[in-house]
Order: sequence, then C-alpha cells, then structure tokens
Amino acid sequence: MASMSAAKNKRQTRAAAAGGLARARALNPAARAEIARAAAAARWGKKAPRLWTLADLRAARQGAGMSQREVASRLGWTRSSYATLEQGRYPLIAGNRSRLAAILPALTRR
Repeated sequence: MASMSAAKNKRQTRAAAAGGLARARALNPAARAEIARAAAAARWGKKAPRLWTLADLRAARQGAGMSQREVASRLGWTRSSYATLEQGRYPLIAGNRSRLAAILPALTRR
C-alpha cells in the first residue's frame, strides 16, 4: 500500500510541476520581469540589486551606438545568439551579465 501511495504522490508532483511550467511559459516578458523584481525585493529587502530588463539592455546598446552584430562579436557570439538574448528568449546568466557590463558600461550606471 505504501508504494501505491508513493507512486500517486510522484504523479501528482509531476503534474503540478508541469502546470507551473505551462503557466510560466504563458507569461509575457513584462510579467516575468515583475515577478523577478518582487522575488528580489522579498529576498533582499530595501537593498535589492537593480535588475536589468530587456529594455535596459537594448537602450544601453543603442546609447553606445553599437549594433547587435558589434556587441555579439565582442562577446564571441553570432548576431542571432545576441538577438535571442535581447529578445528575452535566452536567460541572462551571471557570466553574461559581467561580460555585457564590460562592453556596455551604461548598464552599470543604472
């Protein structure tokens, strides 16, 4: 009986996880950014670090007078890879954040 119950719990957990993933995919980038800001504020309180948005990334690139191709070449990426990041279809991980900050100093002043 215990194994039957464990199997049922496992199925329920998988179903709940799949539902959460579907809800997350359904959110637009602005809603995801708002959720990220709220999570950072809950974790860090008043000392929450400012999160970059896709608009920040695009504005910093355009303010520096650079094209997507120029930024991508400095990162060692293709233009389409950088465009994917700028459009929010690729996560902005810590390593990429530091490399982008070195290329686009306006991001560190925000």
